[in-house]
Amino acid sequence: MKHKKIVPLLFFLVVGCVAPLAIYAESTKSYVIPELGISFQYPYSWGRTSKPFPSPDLIGHIFSPAGAPHAECAVLMVPQSISTSMSQDEVNKLTLTENPAMLQYSMSRKLNDTEVLTFSWKTFKSNPAYLAHVRYSSGPQTAKIYNLALILATSTPGRSWVASCTGEGKTSAEAESNFRFWQEDLVNIMESLK
Repeated sequence: MKHKKIVPLLFFLVVGCVAPLAIYAESTKSYVIPELGISFQYPYSWGRTSKPFPSPDLIGHIFSPAGAPHAECAVLMVPQSISTSMSQDEVNKLTLTENPAMLQYSMSRKLNDTEVLTFSWKTFKSNPAYLAHVRYSSGPQTAKIYNLALILATSTPGRSWVASCTGEGKTSAEAESNFRFWQEDLVNIMESLK
């Protein structure tokens, strides 16, 4: 499952990866998040963080095995007071205003070195969701953690939720290497969200 092959058209993989899921499902575990009514498949060798989670927004977290290149996926549910009284149609219209520049701006408010590499739209549970491939760092200058990630985000009245799968490292090159090592698995995790 772990391929170091660099695939230049990540978008094609994420959108067009249907046949490999049948093979992928044979060696996976299911993760169900009842708060959102979603689930996904993840590699059998990966670990799962137990509740209570360290952040109130975090509602699901998995990670690569110890000793392997570091990767992890998280699902966050963020309350949105602005959309509490909106209908789902109104929330969908608001969601569709998101664009790469807005995503980069919102990420840069909490993260460093943000860059949106690709950005596209898909439908998730009948609602618009954006799929982005991003690069960023977090932490103080002397102890930065670098990430190369896939993000899937959508909203419902009163909340937004984000699924993120990332390769993480102490340098940007290490984060990219870790992402590429797990790329097939990370794409399959994102593609298995339902």
